[in-house]
Amino acid sequence: MSASAPAEQPSAKDVWSRTQQSVRGYTSLSLTGTDSADGSGPRATFLGELDGEPSEMSYEGDEVGHVTMRRISHDVYLKGDRTYWDSVDKDDPSLQGSSPPANRWIKVPESAFAQKDLSDLSAKSYIEAMGDTTDAKWGHLGDGTLTPETLDGRPAYKIVSADGDTRAWVTTDDTHDLLKVVDEAAGTDDLGTATFSRWNEKIAVPRPVGALDGGEMAPDPSPSGEATT
Repeated sequence: MSASAPAEQPSAKDVWSRTQQSVRGYTSLSLTGTDSADGSGPRATFLGELDGEPSEMSYEGDEVGHVTMRRISHDVYLKGDRTYWDSVDKDDPSLQGSSPPANRWIKVPESAFAQKDLSDLSAKSYIEAMGDTTDAKWGHLGDGTLTPETLDGRPAYKIVSADGDTRAWVTTDDTHDLLKVVDEAAGTDDLGTATFSRWNEKIAVPRPVGALDGGEMAPDPSPSGEATT
């Protein structure tokens, strides 16, 4: 009895086309990324629904400290450390002396966010670009090469762009979901590295307990408020 022939390896174009199809169907996910391709620098995370809520986004960097924002129903909550609030004061001197306590959840007044600001609290535009077949970068990733690899202990396909600047790892099943991206030519609003999981899961993002009402806070609040979890 002759041995069966090994399965033919799919092409980068076919796999990436299926990945983009999956990406266009994402409604929620978990994402962790950094600004630089080597994984250093400021770090961002996103968890939840791409179209708004519930969702949580956090950002951490040496200059801006650590800030986390949650969207629950129509409400926005924010928690920043002392470095974050000091950076806010520095950017807007009119706010000096009126920052909320560090490491406390604040319910942000509705008037503080325009619709554009709310869209900035989501990873949707970044994900949409990856699924766009006409995008200058992501639309042509399939023109590169594909090799089988193991990523964090699981089988994956690694796709490298023709110019070598962009690398993507995707699952080997029929969905070819995104696992990781490294982008040496990341734009201002892009990530240098990003890992993805929990595609289309119903992700719970709890409403913060004991949040202060940002619309009713008195000036010069004490910075020593006890952190909530």
